[in-house]
Amino acid sequence: MGLNKKGEGMQALYSWILMFVMIGMMIGIAVLVFQKFGEAAYSNTAVVNESITYPADTVNVTFAHGNITSFTSVINASSAAVPSANYTLYTTDGKLRSDSTNGTCYDGLTCYVSYSYDEYNTKTAQALADMVSATTPLASTWLPLIITVLVLAIILTIVIASFARRE
Repeated sequence: MGLNKKGEGMQALYSWILMFVMIGMMIGIAVLVFQKFGEAAYSNTAVVNESITYPADTVNVTFAHGNITSFTSVINASSAAVPSANYTLYTTDGKLRSDSTNGTCYDGLTCYVSYSYDEYNTKTAQALADMVSATTPLASTWLPLIITVLVLAIILTIVIASFARRE
């Protein structure tokens, strides 16, 4: 069964809207994939003998990095190890809390820590984050505007075509 002129205009409208919805979905999927790639791009880095001022009892000191994956040691200036019972390590935040003022390192002394951490702020992660932030306005601002203009153009074409047929 063939379509009349009005049916053809509505069919074109449906096809165009479907095409732009599919483009929007593909852009959205690409943004999600790039965001996940950016989150997965990290490097594991070792820090040897980072200098810290050992905190007072029950006070935290923050390392230069968080996301600690392995902790090697805390030593004093003469390379004597601090027993692990004298401190508590917070690996996510990269902090050490003094649990005892006894031992080879205590309040106010310079001590050294060695550890490995995951660095998530890599150039790859930054580039993918920049791409996500640059692409997001396209899907949220421009795509609805393009669809609205397209729908209005098709409706205008249908109205003008209906007046042209009346002569």
